[in-house]
Amino acid sequence: MVDDGMIKVDFSVAAARDARLDGNFGVEKEMLRVKACGDCQPEDANYMAHSPHPFPQHEEHITRDFCENQIEINTSVASSAQDAVEELALHTQRIHLAIAQRGETLWPFSSPPPLSGEDDVPVAQFEGMMAHKTQYRDYLSERYGKYKMAFCGIHVNFSFGDRLLDAIAPAPEDRNLIYLKAAAGVVRHGWILTALTAASPLLDGSFVGAGAGKSVFDGDASVRAGERGYWNQFLPVIDYSDIQAYARSIASYVETGFLRAPTELYYPVRLKPRGPNRLVTLAARGVSHIELRMYDLNPFRAAGLDARDVEFAQLFLVWLLSLEGGTPSAKEQMLAVLNFKNAARFDIDGARVCHADDSSTPVRIAALRLLDEMAAFWADAPQRVADVLAFQRAKLENERTRYAAVARGQFGGDYARSIMALAVKYQRHFIKDSLQHV
Repeated sequence: MVDDGMIKVDFSVAAARDARLDGNFGVEKEMLRVKACGDCQPEDANYMAHSPHPFPQHEEHITRDFCENQIEINTSVASSAQDAVEELALHTQRIHLAIAQRGETLWPFSSPPPLSGEDDVPVAQFEGMMAHKTQYRDYLSERYGKYKMAFCGIHVNFSFGDRLLDAIAPAPEDRNLIYLKAAAGVVRHGWILTALTAASPLLDGSFVGAGAGKSVFDGDASVRAGERGYWNQFLPVIDYSDIQAYARSIASYVETGFLRAPTELYYPVRLKPRGPNRLVTLAARGVSHIELRMYDLNPFRAAGLDARDVEFAQLFLVWLLSLEGGTPSAKEQMLAVLNFKNAARFDIDGARVCHADDSSTPVRIAALRLLDEMAAFWADAPQRVADVLAFQRAKLENERTRYAAVARGQFGGDYARSIMALAVKYQRHFIKDSLQHV
């Protein structure tokens, strides 16, 4: 049964309820390579590593993102969030072992270290048939500035399990509608993922023209996900009615010059195709998985990510399928951008979620209400689900457990030195662990 282009999902059917926790996970993580200097002087802004990328160009799981000193990890597809995070940790360890001998480590924070200028953010140098990647990055640096491109974060990729899809969308053509429904739900409610995983409330002064070595807090819980972060210079409106319309609506921004390429759409959620990452492939072959792009690096986990935050994404996406509602209107999509930015604010009692009826609710209250609805939906699920939901609720009810609050308290006094000390600590952890398993 289809409702305004969205398939209606009935979880009262036993097969559907039994398969709700089936799914597949993948993680992408960006981190900056920096000099492992315990005695670096923040005011010198001499942190960023300027050596070549330490892995071959065609390495399967480790590459570069925007800049040459920005490592990107892409995990394999895993059947559990824990497995995905464990593989992420293994690749993080591989990088530490490779760069430690250079006197480098990985910066474990989404906001960059002190920067001496745009030369500290050199465009990644790809060669041969991949040279177009460097040209595209040159364009991005001109349009958005290199400083913005130095932000790092995590993308969580998720696909619904075959058993679940067989139960709720037996017709092959309905599977795309399932993913479109989930993506539309993220547009409306995905701000909660930003509020729960925001972990970069600080900046170095060099980023805002205040001078290197100065710790800056300007009201964000996640600078990367807030107003200063990754956003386009226009408000996109995407058509979620069917997969061809979805692809065409993004392509229209390329055709009109708003975007150079579809990958320039800096939006918190994307649908990815079965096959090469192109819109024509998406329209022709359909959706492989959904990508959630709003996660900050978690500085309190050596791998940069807590598996419970990945598990929550699954619980959230499955719950979204149970909701009614068609494709988001243009107004809803414009409000969504505002809501994501508001959820990135530190004061979640003052920041508000805006609704299509022109009312608004404080982020904290809106998030707690949403968690109540999720808890009701998952009431008969295994205890692990209740534990994950309780873990998220605690961040809203007890400010001391919210990543951004802990980070501000722990690193706010001397941002550059304290994050560098953490980077060196994590590297020692990974090296020690590798020696224990020789």
